[in-house]
Amino acid sequence: MKSEAAPIRSRRFARRAAFQALYAVTIGMAEPEDALATALDGAELAPETSEFCRDVFLRAATAPDEFTDLFKPHLAAGWALDRLAVTDKLLCLLACVELWHRPEVPPKVTLDEYVELAKRFGSETSHRFVNGVLANVLRDSPKADWSGPPVEPEVEEPGPAEEAEPGPEQEAEQEELHQVGQWIIRQPQPLAEADEPAEPS
Repeated sequence: MKSEAAPIRSRRFARRAAFQALYAVTIGMAEPEDALATALDGAELAPETSEFCRDVFLRAATAPDEFTDLFKPHLAAGWALDRLAVTDKLLCLLACVELWHRPEVPPKVTLDEYVELAKRFGSETSHRFVNGVLANVLRDSPKADWSGPPVEPEVEEPGPAEEAEPGPEQEAEQEELHQVGQWIIRQPQPLAEADEPAEPS
């Protein structure tokens, strides 16, 4: 008899599903509940992980302007919101949901996880853009001087194929660090012309 896989407890997969569902709502005009059900179908998340996904997604899907307004002031000069790539915009939006409404999640975890999603789903420069915006957003968030339990890395569990090992460029970026409150995070890079967020197609 084939043994059933243990439910996935890592929030990494919950964040990915929330992003995919929000993208379907934004681009495909899907109904939120339908989009969420599709994103979670076959994910085999543990109940508490699935609930985390539902909470973050529904907050973002039902009040996108509320959270978009939190990162909009931190865009590079001259960049209107409608010029952002949809993936970059949605990842920043979801990260703001966590920073303002998930008090148990360390801010460093939130930033790192959405930067990783930007590497997977965005353009070549999306992760730099998302990291730079969120590093500045964090300073204005309720978690700017966050104190809580020690940071625990996301648990690696069986699931959808992960990205390849980071190359030399990504490893170098991880060494560019600075401090926000008690957190050491990646140094946001100035948006040079080549690093400007891609315009939507």
